Amino acid sequence: MTFPLVCDSTGRKFGKSEGNAIFLDARKTPVYDFYQFFLRTLDADVVRYLKIFTFESMARIAELEQRVQSAPEKREAQQVLAEALTRAVHGDAGLATAQKTTEVLFGGSVEGLSSATVEAIFANVPSATLSREAVLGTPIFEVIAAAAMVASKGEARRLVQQGGLSVNNIRVTGLERTFDVGDFIDGRLAVLRSGKKNFFLLRLH
Repeated sequence: MTFPLVCDSTGRKFGKSEGNAIFLDARKTPVYDFYQFFLRTLDADVVRYLKIFTFESMARIAELEQRVQSAPEKREAQQVLAEALTRAVHGDAGLATAQKTTEVLFGGSVEGLSSATVEAIFANVPSATLSREAVLGTPIFEVIAAAAMVASKGEARRLVQQGGLSVNNIRVTGLERTFDVGDFIDGRLAVLRSGKKNFFLLRLH
């Protein structure tokens, strides 16, 4: 039995040689990356992929096709595609992890996440490990300078004063704000962010 080669709207196939390979094994393609891959599907491809990869009814796909035309910015068809495929491959738990990861990366709460999950989410961001004695009770701007998240204490001070620093996606509002143990997931890990997308992990030992 032979199967048709699936290509995108430009004629590119899925594969390593094209730089767009996607794996079912979470060790090769993490669940979040798998979910995002299909969430980023082009409008020109999404309806066809829904027909190929999901069990959505043709009536539902036709409805989604209309939504692609009338409200493409909402990306409803891509959402259905990403959810259906992630659930099929990684189960409800995998889908929940991918959705929570997306929420966190776009400013949502980290509440309820384990330190292991957070480390998996932010596996490729800069990080530092400092002693509890150096961190707890110390002004946050001093800590981020010591951790080399920023180049100097002066830069750290300005970042806080301008409202550009967040701890676990909660904005730091004053220079007097210090770290306490409640800022650390499982007592050992905090997610710092400068601006919208510059993440940094701080670990305690």
